[in-house]
Amino acid sequence: MQNYIKNSKFFSYFSFENILVFLSCLTVLGLIYSRFLLSLSMFLWLIASLKSKREESIFQHSVLQKVTNYFTDFFKNKDFIVVTLFFFTVLISGFWSEDMRYFSERLRIRLPFLLMPLAFAWLVPISKKIYHTTFYFLIALLSLTMIGVLVHYSQDFEAINESLLRGKNIPVPMNHIRFSLLLAFSTIVGFILWKKEDFDKQWKKNSLMASIIFLFASLHILAVRSGIACFYLTVIMLGVRYIFLSKKYFLIVALLVFSIGIPSLSYVFFPSIKKKVEYAFFDFEQFRAGNGANYSDAERIGSIMAGLKVGNDSPILGCGYGDLEKEVSIAYKEVFPQEKEPKIPHNQYIMTYAGLGTIGLFIFLFAYLFPIFYKKNYQEPIFLALNIITGLSFMVEGTIETQVGTAFYVYFLCLGLNYLKNVQSSQRNEMTN
Repeated sequence: MQNYIKNSKFFSYFSFENILVFLSCLTVLGLIYSRFLLSLSMFLWLIASLKSKREESIFQHSVLQKVTNYFTDFFKNKDFIVVTLFFFTVLISGFWSEDMRYFSERLRIRLPFLLMPLAFAWLVPISKKIYHTTFYFLIALLSLTMIGVLVHYSQDFEAINESLLRGKNIPVPMNHIRFSLLLAFSTIVGFILWKKEDFDKQWKKNSLMASIIFLFASLHILAVRSGIACFYLTVIMLGVRYIFLSKKYFLIVALLVFSIGIPSLSYVFFPSIKKKVEYAFFDFEQFRAGNGANYSDAERIGSIMAGLKVGNDSPILGCGYGDLEKEVSIAYKEVFPQEKEPKIPHNQYIMTYAGLGTIGLFIFLFAYLFPIFYKKNYQEPIFLALNIITGLSFMVEGTIETQVGTAFYVYFLCLGLNYLKNVQSSQRNEMTN
């Protein structure tokens, strides 16, 4: 019976690598459709990381010794240690926060910055198969999702377009800004894979390119300005890097044409983009006239002004993350005296400054930049694209102040750091041989 199970084709699918592929796809599915699946998948990654240490007999060491070994392994990974700073800076600010309810809510959202580094530091280095399959699944899932979104959009075309002039958005299964960032990231990653991957079948390469074009068009149809801006700025930065590394300077012209020409054509051909641009100008005029309390862009600007005021009042350590909601509410009323529900700063850097001061902001920037430059991780284009697009999103959103935003960043960040262990190990072996 044991030999039958061992040799069975069915049970061969339950290899540890295939389990990790499934777990990765489950995380991506949770990102778009289910917060429960998202939370569950993160705890499963932690369990999987413990399973990956299975080479040690459970009787070889005491429980205490095994726990000690795990944490010893973790502290050998400087990059993962630094990522946990996103969690610990908020945790420490609890000492000068009064509102424990809001503090615990912020800390809960930051918890993946502790769990994911632990999981992926302990996990054996993942293979190229797992890493790339994650992104193929993301691209396929987003493509199918966008088909449903566009069908719904076409069925209520006029009404939805009219709502865009009132600051609304085309309905999508999750927060529209996070969804547009996923679209932007997936489009860029798809192109990188299309250029780098060796496909055994031509139809696979053609299918990937068709998905890239579809997601690219979808990004513009949705007309979420944050996603579009992050997409083009990331493309420009990656493009300039490639041009100077390859010394193909003539491509600068093509990059400029793409970055200016496509958005201009999109404004002409996509009604949703035209409506959004018209609304942006109208919104800004309302803000200048002092009537911005009921307009989304004006509220964003007001939230940033309120965040700056809170930070300037406590520039060294900030007001404490637990008191952010209360302090921003007070400052927000100075910007919009009329009765209006306050918003947290729509800028992650300013929100960090308000809650943690200049010291916390410095630690935040260090935690963001260190994994990029550690062991020249920026040489991996997908990893670099993730960090550029996230860093840009920090300028227009409190990206990691929501469960989905946090999960998007920390999951793909830790997945990339773990995969790069494998890449760097292979490079060392090649140099040795």
